[in-house]
Amino acid sequence: MISVSYTGLVAMLIAGQIKREADIERFFQWEEANGTDIKWLQSSMEKGIEQRARSSYRIAYATNRMNKEGYVGLSWSRQQMEVLGAKVLEMLIAGSDYYVIRDKEVGRKHIKAVEATDWYKETWETNESHMIANAVRYMHKIIP
Repeated sequence: MISVSYTGLVAMLIAGQIKREADIERFFQWEEANGTDIKWLQSSMEKGIEQRARSSYRIAYATNRMNKEGYVGLSWSRQQMEVLGAKVLEMLIAGSDYYVIRDKEVGRKHIKAVEATDWYKETWETNESHMIANAVRYMHKIIP
């Protein structure tokens, strides 16, 4: 098992993303219980989010929209979020060959860091240009 102290920052980032998704899903359930047309609400939220270019603006838009409607949001403690994030990270590391935990020295401190495996790095580098070339196919364009 991965110690929460080793993965605190990464665990919090993972848990934060999960919480955002859970908050939006719970918001839709809350609105539906209050009689709101969910299809309209989801469409309206998607349009508002798509109009924002940066991820931080999209998150702020969704949060402000939920607050404006009176939705308070889920309440998870820092400890609960760290444990959730650490568990997801632990499953990712145990269930794949993508990441490992390595000892690192930062200044005078010895820390544990999550790093991509050599295999994953090599595979990524080998396929990066192929992925970029294929991504262009799916971009919006005037002429195919």
